[in-house]
Amino acid sequence: MLSSRQIIITDYCDPSLIDGLTTMGFHVDYHPEILPAELDTVIGEYEGIVVNTKIRMDVNRILKAKKLQFICRLGSGLDNIDVAYCTSHLIKVISSPEGNRQAVAEHALGMLLSLLDKLAQGMEEVRTGRWDRESVRGRELSGLKFGIIGFGNNGSAMSEVLAGFDLDIYIYDKYKSLNLTDQCFSRRHSSTLEELLQQSDIISFHVPLTPETANWLNDAFVNKCKDGVILINTSRGGIADLDSIIRGIQNQKIAGACLDVFTNEKPATYTEDDRRMMSQLSEMPQVVMTPHVAGWTVESKIKISKTLLGKVQYIISNPTENQYFY
Repeated sequence: MLSSRQIIITDYCDPSLIDGLTTMGFHVDYHPEILPAELDTVIGEYEGIVVNTKIRMDVNRILKAKKLQFICRLGSGLDNIDVAYCTSHLIKVISSPEGNRQAVAEHALGMLLSLLDKLAQGMEEVRTGRWDRESVRGRELSGLKFGIIGFGNNGSAMSEVLAGFDLDIYIYDKYKSLNLTDQCFSRRHSSTLEELLQQSDIISFHVPLTPETANWLNDAFVNKCKDGVILINTSRGGIADLDSIIRGIQNQKIAGACLDVFTNEKPATYTEDDRRMMSQLSEMPQVVMTPHVAGWTVESKIKISKTLLGKVQYIISNPTENQYFY
């Protein structure tokens, strides 16, 4: 059993998470608007912490948390947690990608369909009374070839939402042995990265941000893609060089981009380069952008809470098990 029962939640969550942790015997402090500096003054009181993206659990913060036994991540992505340090100090790390995998996949598909069918331009046509129908003639997704890079929770969910479309899906994951024999997805192909880049009309990224994936989507990557490729990034902004996307669109190597994540997601801290890149992307009709909300649905908020509750209950019952519960 975990020795203590105090936990702090540092971001907004479904009430079921608070209720469930309380039922397990935890004293829950719910402070969704707490600032990092404020957290640092109290973190030493807690055996558990629930974070989202705004709180970084780096070594300096973890050192202040003398009683810390586990870190829960609302959603997926562990780039704001020093997992290596936690491993070496027997601090359990729990994430909940199962909770928002469907939301991310549906959002990516929605962005793509909006881009292909020129929905934003069409809405503007109606609002302004132009009704230039030919200028907003769209494209069909069926018949295209779709590449998925990364086949964890989000990548596999992406392939599932595409199952109703008449297309071939190329899947690359460096760290997974893929079993794609399900008859419902008979047109999924395990692929090398080179084959995926050569074949895919659309490429969707579903990978974590690591030193290996940082700035992966750069000029060299774009140049290996088919002419007229469409790129989707709902994973982490740090994997994509926005200037490479801008250049690719300008020289027509890239036909479009769907971007939900960005390297800097705090407009108040934009550098001059950040403002320039975001301004250029905003003016391009080939780009659909959203503010890191792909996994942000009413349903995913509930699913994430249920996922975390199940994993916390498991570590209470099995305290000597593996420290990773992604």
